[in-house]
Amino acid sequence: MVSALQTRLRPRLLPYSRTLNCPSPKTTLQLVSLMTLPSHLFQKKKKSQWVAMACSKQNSFGLGSDGTVGANKNSVQIIGNNTNKYCQAYFSYDSKKSGGFTCSHLRFGDDPIHSSYLVNTLNFVACHVQAYLHMYDVTRGLRKNGTFLLNTIFEGEELINFIPNKVKRCFAKNNIIGLLYQRL
Repeated sequence: MVSALQTRLRPRLLPYSRTLNCPSPKTTLQLVSLMTLPSHLFQKKKKSQWVAMACSKQNSFGLGSDGTVGANKNSVQIIGNNTNKYCQAYFSYDSKKSGGFTCSHLRFGDDPIHSSYLVNTLNFVACHVQAYLHMYDVTRGLRKNGTFLLNTIFEGEELINFIPNKVKRCFAKNNIIGLLYQRL
């Protein structure tokens, strides 16, 4: 199972391969092992088929002043200016700004985007505050075979115990690829 996930994940990670292969990387990116979850959470599924999506839809949850919104604004600008992709971005902030809740709604596609700003069906979710797993429904709208990135300090058994059962069930039910971004 892990081998199949790594094969599916490899094309998504190619842009990051230089950073990940540095002799002394500052961070690590790991595949969440869903094998350690109880087997009753898994159901037998037909072989998944990948369909090219016309538009990539993403949400990033962060903390005010942590750089998430600025990084997403830069990403949208770089993709919009240097590729043939169309981009749309909407940012919602807490009134506190610094230390408050932020959510970035991003779309990238080959065709002009004529849609409301909020993204409801997602291919990718990034959660940069691990406590948000318990505070907000950060997996809401994540499509089957989607990708979830968690910025965390936990690993192994400690991580499995930290992730709420509701999130684990969502991962298992929808065949979500879980990625960890860990600071060393």
